[in-house]
Amino acid sequence: MRLINTATLQLESFPRFDRPQIPPYAILSHRWGADEISLQEMQTPTPSLTSKLGYQKVVKCSAVAASFGFEYIWIDTCCIDKTNNVELTEAINSMFNYYRDADVCYAYLADVPSDDDASAEGSGFRRSSWFTRGWTLQELIAPENVVFYGGDWRDIGTKSSLEKLIAEITLISPYALNGYGGLSSKFSVAQKMAWASNRQTERIEDMAYCLMGLFGVNMPLIYGEGQNAFKRLQLELLKESVDQSIFAWRAQIPTANGFRRGLLAYHPAEFRDGHDIVRENTGHPLSEFSMTNVGLKITLPLLDSKESEVLVGPVTTFIAILGCVRMYQGLRVKDFPRLKFYGIYLNLVGGMYTRTDPDQIKLVGVNLVRSASNHAIYVPQVLGPHFPPRQPTRHWLYVFQRRLSPLSDIRTSDPGNHNFVPWKLGNDEVKLKFEAQGRNHEAHHVLLFKYNKGQSACAVYFNVYLETFSHLETFSYLETLSHLETFSHHIQADMGLEDFNQLKAGNWTLPRRGQLASCDRSSIVLHGGQILYFAVRQGYADGNRARFVEVSVDGDFQLVQMFERLRLTRTNRSAA
Repeated sequence: MRLINTATLQLESFPRFDRPQIPPYAILSHRWGADEISLQEMQTPTPSLTSKLGYQKVVKCSAVAASFGFEYIWIDTCCIDKTNNVELTEAINSMFNYYRDADVCYAYLADVPSDDDASAEGSGFRRSSWFTRGWTLQELIAPENVVFYGGDWRDIGTKSSLEKLIAEITLISPYALNGYGGLSSKFSVAQKMAWASNRQTERIEDMAYCLMGLFGVNMPLIYGEGQNAFKRLQLELLKESVDQSIFAWRAQIPTANGFRRGLLAYHPAEFRDGHDIVRENTGHPLSEFSMTNVGLKITLPLLDSKESEVLVGPVTTFIAILGCVRMYQGLRVKDFPRLKFYGIYLNLVGGMYTRTDPDQIKLVGVNLVRSASNHAIYVPQVLGPHFPPRQPTRHWLYVFQRRLSPLSDIRTSDPGNHNFVPWKLGNDEVKLKFEAQGRNHEAHHVLLFKYNKGQSACAVYFNVYLETFSHLETFSYLETLSHLETFSHHIQADMGLEDFNQLKAGNWTLPRRGQLASCDRSSIVLHGGQILYFAVRQGYADGNRARFVEVSVDGDFQLVQMFERLRLTRTNRSAA
């Protein structure tokens, strides 16, 4: 274990596991900035080192520690050799103990001004990003003494003096804030996960690694494994605990009927409702858990259920009863019989169980719990490949444009060599922005063009279909909504009177579905021999993902009207 000498600012090494030889030390908790310094920079300082903000933080923190008599301080940025994987793994697995064993922890909230009234509504203290980071959770709970400092290193208060306010901000029990060391076993897995449910880390894996000390487990670091790290954390917990509240998570976004999952959560965010979930004996024998090649093996009391929406097929649905309840003002089931046990929906398909409707929890009364029968079941955790979109988004922008000089063959052309200008209606550029609304959203639009000196008309119909689904998004490690967008079009070269009347009435008649085009390059010969070039290209505009839709024609060709949100009918007529 390395410590910084507060007088010399030199690093000194001490044997980590020989505690009597480690002097009293202070420790820093902070959010990393863009100019932090490393171990190597501290060991071989350069003239530019002192100008770095990270170094100034070390100097200020060391001065504060020295003013209270501490000869040493530990700071994560420069006391760990992050180029050494063995040392990094040991440090992260020991981090909770580092903070627990420190005499005092200085929590530096760089985004809180010196004149801030911490208790005021909307205060900088309440809104500090320090309360949103995954790593600072253990840095809040593990040390007995925490002193908060603002951006100018002025004392804001202590964990003890600000206990009620911190509990309000974090939803962490005051008992956990000021007595976790002796009470850690009193809090359920669901409660501890809930404390982390609104926190984030820069790296996906760190959302699991930052919780190891809180749960008292150790495991190797495998950066690059993604969300599998959180799965490994839960499996480590199952090896040492019979706490079934680990299964009392709830998907935070409604899922499709019959959507199936395993018994393990994707992220702490799924325990967001777990602050009051406590362990309770169901009266049934406790079950051991084990992960096998066919899934998680567990024995649970099951009840038949017809409430869950399930997939078509030979499916039987059960309610699995978990050994946990919600605490209301300190009351449990034995104190207040109307309280309910947590239940989750399981489907039995082909001898295997899966969790269905994971956004739902069923509360089960004590009498029903007693009547349930125990079943040994296998629940696979991975039900299929999970490929989230690389950049999920809710908004799509469609920009309609034309070339100043259309090319002879759009399929082999280089659009970068030609100028594009937007189609306009009056003085307004034609742009459409779509936002996912509900689970599925479909829009039908028609652009009406006239040509041949206004004697002929052409319609370009396009369809946008947005499908919303729930998945674990890795950029923030919260479960979120993702949206799948599809685009198809149909060009009707010759508009008749009946077609015009339909458009005016807000209707559009399409040929049979098979003749709609989803390709991104096409062309069509118009009445009189002109060629209409149609192309769709991916891009980015006005802060949104965009599709640039090209409709280009040589000669006389004018956009005269756009019809939006049409009602759609279909016919078997041939496409133009």
